[in-house]
Amino acid sequence: MRIYIIGTSGSGKSTLAKQLTQLLECPHFELDQYRFLPGWVKRPRDEFIKIVQEKISEENWIICGNEEPPLKEDLISASDKIIWLDYSFPLIFFRTFKRTMRRIFRKQPCCNGNYETFFQQFFTEKSIFWWIIKTYRSRRTEYTALEQDENTRHKLIHIHHPKEVSSLHLLLSNSGNGINP
Repeated sequence: MRIYIIGTSGSGKSTLAKQLTQLLECPHFELDQYRFLPGWVKRPRDEFIKIVQEKISEENWIICGNEEPPLKEDLISASDKIIWLDYSFPLIFFRTFKRTMRRIFRKQPCCNGNYETFFQQFFTEKSIFWWIIKTYRSRRTEYTALEQDENTRHKLIHIHHPKEVSSLHLLLSNSGNGINP
């Protein structure tokens, strides 16, 4: 089983991947864990692509994150199911604010041992909040195209609200191999 989870930053991709890993006993990895080196340094693109291509050649996986072409197309074509977490902007922004504050004040690491800081999140262009504002609409447009594409429509599961995730768990756990809607 190969599941690719997509959605705007802060939509809950990593959380869902962890839940599905337990439910389906399938390994998962987050693209940002491999994209960022310590100190928020981006891994060289060719090295990152090589790592991801090795992962998607495996028999079973759950991968979460947003990616750019051509790697995005590789992930989409290799997946059996694509789960799109398409939540409202206010919900995503609120959840991200809570998560970011928790990480900052509890000094919780993210993305390969990196830490978010108050200054970074509120006073720089590297802010996750700024990133969500910049990418929310374009991600929706990009992922809406998957619904209209003959090659991807049959494998796309479009989740509009967090309440739908519990039925997704039931659907995937009861489908034997987890890939039949």
